[in-house]
Amino acid sequence: MIKAWILVAGAAVQTILTAATPSPTCGTFQGCPEEGQPPSIWAVLKNRCRPVDCPSTFSVKDAIAWPASRSMADGVKVIGWLVAAQRSDTESCNCNLRSLRDTHLWLGDRANARKKDCMVVETTPRWQAFDTTLAWPNVGRFVGKKVSVTGYPFLDPEHSYEVGRTRATQWEVHPVTRIEVVQ
Repeated sequence: MIKAWILVAGAAVQTILTAATPSPTCGTFQGCPEEGQPPSIWAVLKNRCRPVDCPSTFSVKDAIAWPASRSMADGVKVIGWLVAAQRSDTESCNCNLRSLRDTHLWLGDRANARKKDCMVVETTPRWQAFDTTLAWPNVGRFVGKKVSVTGYPFLDPEHSYEVGRTRATQWEVHPVTRIEVVQ
């Protein structure tokens, strides 16, 4: 990030100049189109490749309570405890390929939260290839730590029956574009 002064209408104004933020592969990735197979708008949202620039920050407790009307367009940062990590099975958003699998992470409001009280956040193959800290099994090193998870909110219509059993909400952060340990 570079801070610079520019002249606008005779007045000096400070601005921040940033280089283009790197991002993973957009479009077809390892033979799988971003709309998945079979094609779906949900897959396009799950396979977003644009980095999150200015996320709004939420506690996991607040994120679990997001209303269904919340926008899925703007990036978020959710802070909580990473309770568990598990590599997913094949999914249509990844063309049902064994080589392209998401990693499911359970984010809780305390270190010993039960999965049914957590928000699920998911790292995707595109982001895993771009940043190996998001890849399985590397991401497992965050389990038991307080983290901030950056990515896009996604109201997953495929998991309503799991609310109260394996998750607290249909809301996810999917894709996760960054994970950092919070001190």
